[in-house]
Amino acid sequence: MHQFPVLNIPTRSYHPKMIQSPSGEIAIDSSLCVCSSNSDSGSFTILFTGYLNILSFNSKKEVSEQECIRSKCFFVKEGIQTVEFPRTVEVKDHTLMIREAEPSDAEKMIEYVNTIASESNNISLGPGDFTITPEREKEIVQSYKNKDNMVFLVGYIGDELVALCDFSSSSRPRMKHTGELGISVLKKYWRYGIGRAMLGTLIDWAKSTGIIRKMNLRVTTYNVGGIALYEQMGFKKDGIITRDMKIEGKFVDTIHMGLEID
Repeated sequence: MHQFPVLNIPTRSYHPKMIQSPSGEIAIDSSLCVCSSNSDSGSFTILFTGYLNILSFNSKKEVSEQECIRSKCFFVKEGIQTVEFPRTVEVKDHTLMIREAEPSDAEKMIEYVNTIASESNNISLGPGDFTITPEREKEIVQSYKNKDNMVFLVGYIGDELVALCDFSSSSRPRMKHTGELGISVLKKYWRYGIGRAMLGTLIDWAKSTGIIRKMNLRVTTYNVGGIALYEQMGFKKDGIITRDMKIEGKFVDTIHMGLEID
């Protein structure tokens, strides 16, 4: 049995709001909020409230775990940190602004991808391979925003899009705890610490979801700098994928790496 108001429900959310409940009654959308409580004051910090399953609990009522599951209410470890966007990071002489991608970023994202496709053999796209329309790119970005186990991050210096970092996953119950990330930085900003800042933000987001338990990536075997960064951030090598890509007529092996989140 669990005793309210010891409650902490994680998900993506960035808009703090405080509500008081002197009578002990609280209304929580338990499927779409982050909630932490102060049992001494009887106050609850609601970081996000959605639109489904509005519930009313009495803080003195004991609620079984099964009742909570039926109500889409989850008791988890306390101390889960939320990720607030935008996040700013100082990189050399610039300020990097990291936030979630919006459909309005679509045209800049397409221009960015077409640029990096000609700058590096470390990614799966080559020059001319990216043929997505702005309308389709907007749909893709919105699809990420609609999922609680996926995110698309953009990194800006001023008005210039300089980095992308995304995590894609599945809606299947057996697979939604894991997924694959992709990350890239404009070549003129390599070695500025932007990749580390973007990846660190993505890892923080993954930990804040309460859902993601394994982050996967693939990196070319000759991308020594990328491999070193991933290992510094806690990723471990899971194995080699042979002939994973074919670049300029030659097969390229990749290393599968993963980060377990507990």
